[in-house]
Amino acid sequence: MSADVTLRGLPLRAEGITAGYGGDPVIRGITVSADPGQVVSLVGPNGSGKSTLLKSLVGIVRVSSGTVTVGGRQVTNMAPEEIARAGVGYVPQVDDVFGPLTVRENLEMGGYLLPRGDPGLFLLDEPTANLAPAIAVALLEEHVRGLAASGAAVLIVEQRAKAVLAISDRTYVLGGGEVRMEGTPAELSVSPEFVESFLGGRARPVGSAEG
Repeated sequence: MSADVTLRGLPLRAEGITAGYGGDPVIRGITVSADPGQVVSLVGPNGSGKSTLLKSLVGIVRVSSGTVTVGGRQVTNMAPEEIARAGVGYVPQVDDVFGPLTVRENLEMGGYLLPRGDPGLFLLDEPTANLAPAIAVALLEEHVRGLAASGAAVLIVEQRAKAVLAISDRTYVLGGGEVRMEGTPAELSVSPEFVESFLGGRARPVGSAEG
């Protein structure tokens, strides 16, 4: 997405979201937000509830408690197609596509309900899955960051913690279906728990030299 294309950004507010698949909740009491012009990332180990959270925000998984608002409009438990019409673009994980269709046809199917303008809020579930490292970084830096530069709000789930932190304005860390930490990349970079768990190193003050 070129930064010279202007999108009408839609803020996301999700408060106290509890959701699951019919048994015990997978996620509990999660509160996240994303504003136009921001990239907000969700990181955490496999099974922490990241994808379930995105699916609950777009109406695929039912929310048992909590509220979801997009652009000031409450969309909690609305049908996915209605949430799409409200200006929300959702990119699922790699396997959630129509196999017989081409990439272009999949994109056209995903956007056929939308008006001619692009969405104002993008929910991206591991868009770099199965990509080579250099291509993954380019996608994040150029295209995902470009969506925010164009005015959209972006909430992204990503396993490449270092790469996604480099383009994020804020980050939520999920664990066991709950938000364990949140903050700016600078704030998280000085958290020993975060650095050792997700960045594979030791925390040091922001701006300090490596030695």
